[in-house]
Amino acid sequence: MNRVNAWRGGVVVVAGLVVMPLTLSSCSTAPPAHGKVSGVVEACGGPPPGACGRTADALLTLTGDGRTYKTQANHDGSWSVEVQPGTYVVRSTFARASVTVAAHQVVNGVDLVEQIS
Repeated sequence: MNRVNAWRGGVVVVAGLVVMPLTLSSCSTAPPAHGKVSGVVEACGGPPPGACGRTADALLTLTGDGRTYKTQANHDGSWSVEVQPGTYVVRSTFARASVTVAAHQVVNGVDLVEQIS
């Protein structure tokens, strides 16, 4: 079998097969950069003298910049969620807070305190 290698305008012809060069930079894109937000959910109030305690399993919603993220607090009331950069309103059942997150930024201490009577 006679093997022929020829370079023809950016295309290699090997034994009748056409091999196209690959440009890897055009085939891959970097994943979007994310940030992270975390905090705790507490409930305060009740009969006098009142008390505060962390709220286990509270549901939270973060909305903003056309995006919505949902998460649930852990058994100790702590929570965290990765989000795309932007400004969000964080809501639990009876409390809300606002937070702005940049790419690769971790924002801790977004605590929600629910006042109950």
